[in-house]
Amino acid sequence: MYAETTLLAGTKIFLDPHALGQVLSELGVLFSKAGQGERAIDCLQQAEKICFASDDVAGLASHQCTLAHLMAKHAAAATGPDSQKALEKLRLSLDSCKKHGNNAGVAEATLVHGQIACLQNNSAVGMQKIKLAIDMFRDSQDLRKVAQSLCLLAKSSGVSPMGVVQLQDALEIYRQILDRLGESEALQQLAELQGLLANSSAACKNWLDCLAVKRTIGDIKGAKTCLAALLVEYDKLNDTARLIENASELNEMARQSDDVDKASHALFYLGKTHARNNSPAAGVEALTAAIQLCESAPNSSKAVGRSADCHEYLAQCFMQTGRQAEAMKATQESERLRARLGPAAAAAAAAAPTAPEMAPSNAGANAPPPARAPAATASNGAPAAKPAAAPAPAPSGSSSAKKSSSIFSMFGSKKTNQG
Repeated sequence: MYAETTLLAGTKIFLDPHALGQVLSELGVLFSKAGQGERAIDCLQQAEKICFASDDVAGLASHQCTLAHLMAKHAAAATGPDSQKALEKLRLSLDSCKKHGNNAGVAEATLVHGQIACLQNNSAVGMQKIKLAIDMFRDSQDLRKVAQSLCLLAKSSGVSPMGVVQLQDALEIYRQILDRLGESEALQQLAELQGLLANSSAACKNWLDCLAVKRTIGDIKGAKTCLAALLVEYDKLNDTARLIENASELNEMARQSDDVDKASHALFYLGKTHARNNSPAAGVEALTAAIQLCESAPNSSKAVGRSADCHEYLAQCFMQTGRQAEAMKATQESERLRARLGPAAAAAAAAAPTAPEMAPSNAGANAPPPARAPAATASNGAPAAKPAAAPAPAPSGSSSAKKSSSIFSMFGSKKTNQG
């Protein structure tokens, strides 16, 4: 049997149409996660055509279901077809599954219907459909789909204690079926929700459990995300010892992988903690290094916001050592950066530290390597070890402002206005 696709540049080769459709479907999902809605939908449409031409009824229904979800998702983001086309695709998938007795397909289509309703801000209908899908998956003893659906239900529930219960149920199932990846994802979602509910102690426990699983499965990026989130929660708890320990570990991991965002995040919390702990020398060292890393991405609102925060605590460190002139200069720079951001961008930048959007980069070629963490200090403020020298911050208007935009992805895509 022959299949022709645009991805194969019009060449005809002998293929398994079912396998080709599945590959295109998975490729479409990956494009969707990368924010490339049009390419994602194009892949699913090709998969749909291939399965239709080869009379692969089950594959066709599955791809139509996935296509409906992607259409609705990217319609909500104004990057794809309108949602009515998504509902039409979903109806075709559901009718086909019912006609051929495909109960698993009916459950999947029902779940997608719930997701689409939630995307259309119809949570009542969305949650009802997701619950119905969960019952269907339980009847068929598809525990993995039950757990995945519970996670979706918790997301649809918003910031509420009910979401915690649903995620704990999902977590129990993932552990029962020994799905470590699913377990780590449920733990991360649970930790994020506990943090939003101001349950920092519970959030820390979930983040630590998630960190252990991420390390077990070799997910370095995920481990860095856990450590970064732990710094936020330990800061809320004012747990100085764990802040310094985890920030130092995160900085070392980020330095080894040229992860500028996570390195500056770790150095900021190190400097902030030292400033609060009356250890100004270590604070100045960490904050200065963090500022230099932030200056390597001058057009990123996340980097500018973090730099403003660093200058604020740098002023505190200077005041603790009687360097009033330098403290005043740092305060003025913090105010200048915040004014450049504007209220809305400043709020978005402040919320950015826990965002798991990092990706491997070539930052080592475009920015100074992340600095090593300053040595931890004892409770009396005395240094436990001689800290390594920190690189000096780049002066305003220096060549650091002309670095390649490739590093912008390290701090998020939103850019500030150039004044």
